[in-house]
Amino acid sequence: LPEDIDMTMFQAGAMRAFDLRFIAEIDSVTSKAEGSGLLKGDIVTSLNGVAITYWDEFKDQVSSNKGKDIPATVNRGGQEIALTLTVDTLGAVGVYPNPRLSDKVTEIKYGFVESIPRGIEAGVNTLVNYVKQFKYVFTKKGASSVGGFGAIGGLFDKTWNWQSFWENTALISIILAFMNFLPIPALDGGHIMFLMYELVSGRKPNEKLMEYAQIAGMIFLLALLLYANGNDIVKLFT
Repeated sequence: LPEDIDMTMFQAGAMRAFDLRFIAEIDSVTSKAEGSGLLKGDIVTSLNGVAITYWDEFKDQVSSNKGKDIPATVNRGGQEIALTLTVDTLGAVGVYPNPRLSDKVTEIKYGFVESIPRGIEAGVNTLVNYVKQFKYVFTKKGASSVGGFGAIGGLFDKTWNWQSFWENTALISIILAFMNFLPIPALDGGHIMFLMYELVSGRKPNEKLMEYAQIAGMIFLLALLLYANGNDIVKLFT
């Protein structure tokens, strides 16, 4: 998506920083929605008079009409069929989407030697994408999404999956490496900042200034640590 649209959707809560978007196709129908006439394979094209293409649009309309009966149109085998959906007070109709991940994911296997440049490429792409998404941290939505130890633990599957485990471990390592180079005193980035100043000016920074900067940097990092883990605690109970 264009960057300005991407940012607007993120701030509005319509999508997370990294989200796979898929069409509004029904995969399964629970007993709650059996009377609606929805069937597996139906593609929702409109809801409450609003055109629908993607599942997040479907969810937005459903959550905006809690406790109501709303008209819907679905495409079933090329035919447009009109239905009425009952939305409960929690904003659900009892259906699950078909993300069609098999249409979006291609598996390619590499040998040991071939995997080395591909691994480096994946690491660089991950770092670049993370840096691009870092701007969201300074939005209201992004700040509320910041997490600590609980969020890190939530990245990992409840059952052992070696590929997921090492991918998440690598992601965390890349994030920490990038954060360490931010120009914050007490981090390596802060030391580099003072060294660059000494290199350009030809004189060493005032020791008292460096001492105060280190203290300020530590206070900031501890405050960030408390805020991130505080977010985890709030999410745990809400």
